Amino acid sequence: MTGEFVEGRPRWRDGLWFAALEFALFVVVFALGTVNILPISHTPYLWMLAWFLLIVRGKRWADVGLRWPEYKLTAVLFGVAAGVALTFHELILLEPLVRSFTGTSPDLSTFKALVGNLELTLLFIALSWVLAAFGEEMVWRGYAMTRVAEWFGGSAPAWILSLVLVNASFGIAHDYQDICGMITTGVGGFAFGLLYLISGRNLVVPIVAHGTSNTCDFLMIYHGGIIPGL
Repeated sequence: MTGEFVEGRPRWRDGLWFAALEFALFVVVFALGTVNILPISHTPYLWMLAWFLLIVRGKRWADVGLRWPEYKLTAVLFGVAAGVALTFHELILLEPLVRSFTGTSPDLSTFKALVGNLELTLLFIALSWVLAAFGEEMVWRGYAMTRVAEWFGGSAPAWILSLVLVNASFGIAHDYQDICGMITTGVGGFAFGLLYLISGRNLVVPIVAHGTSNTCDFLMIYHGGIIPGL
């Protein structure tokens, strides 16, 4: 009987076939979102799937980083500073560099209705904190990065591989922004992943950084600017 359990959990939850099932389910939901079969975005569906799989494995969101760090205010302020820095890094350095190679700019026409529309801009900012800041960080940095690293053994090289693979997929998930937007968003996801690891695999800093960065982006669009990274 003891051979059927690992740390109090049934061994099948840690087996290769279950990992393959997780991967297949994520690919299916990801693909359905990419071809616009799922309304809104991939995020709420991936989030529900990740939560279900956490429950099946006897874990909680806290186990993948959704918990307050010891220094709460420092983490929040660091997240805000990182979000502002990432926004201007994209605007001044990253997007022009990527544009010089691709010959295109991120397609943010989806958000053109925000220009000069304060009410709609505030609505999009609120939604971005729910879907992008919390939703995407919980799914991509918290659940996906942790699981991919676990699949490859949980070593330092496994976490590096996870950082690259997961955030490349995160960039592809923003295919509606065309190739330039996919690249800049993938790099942004890589940055959020680094913040996650630097913070001791805690999600507070990347959540605040992501929300802050998107807030800056939407405010710039509201004032007539078009920038990458949403």
